[in-house]
Amino acid sequence: MLISYFCSSRRVLARISAQAFASMDSGIVKKPKIVIGTHDGKFHCDEALACGLLRLLPEYEHAQICRSRNPRTLEKCDIIVDVGGVYDPSTHRYDHHQKDFNGTMKSLRAGSPWATRLSSAGLVYLHFGERVIGEILGVRSPDKHLTRIYDKMYENFIEEIDAVDNGIDQYEGGSPRYKITTTIGSRVSALNPAWNAKEEENPDVRRRGAPVYLCIYL
Repeated sequence: MLISYFCSSRRVLARISAQAFASMDSGIVKKPKIVIGTHDGKFHCDEALACGLLRLLPEYEHAQICRSRNPRTLEKCDIIVDVGGVYDPSTHRYDHHQKDFNGTMKSLRAGSPWATRLSSAGLVYLHFGERVIGEILGVRSPDKHLTRIYDKMYENFIEEIDAVDNGIDQYEGGSPRYKITTTIGSRVSALNPAWNAKEEENPDVRRRGAPVYLCIYL
């Protein structure tokens, strides 16, 4: 049974990919729809993945994604990732850019060995990852297999996004600090407009972003 769970890893990744930034709205919040807030401007892999993970949960499946850096706009959002300067799971604020933020899986989840500083993707995975995997596989926590898959998904997928977003070198002293298995960050980056493109050039790509296809070929 455990083997069949691990064979489902690609299905988990594909579902995460298909949800990432499936719909976006810039700076317009329409209540009472659930709203996920993140920053506008250039797409990064961590917030694309964070939004994708959230939209795999029933309560966020149809959520509007609001891209803005305006504090007044963001304060209307139900959950905020990668912007706002606050990490507070009690109010669903998941930013990692604060100077005093040094959260890792090791420091925030008992028994986890990974000491890579978390990005917004890692923070969302920390708090919602087991539920996301459970929704995809039809498994309810507590389940020892679900926990093992959660750990393997972090080690072989999420940690890469955390490390790259935080600018952590993969090698130190000749030994790899984390695994690179997907190069998703490069693919997301390639979907941004060219540095010299006009703001409104190719608006469909900027609006939907094509991070919808994030890790589609894994």
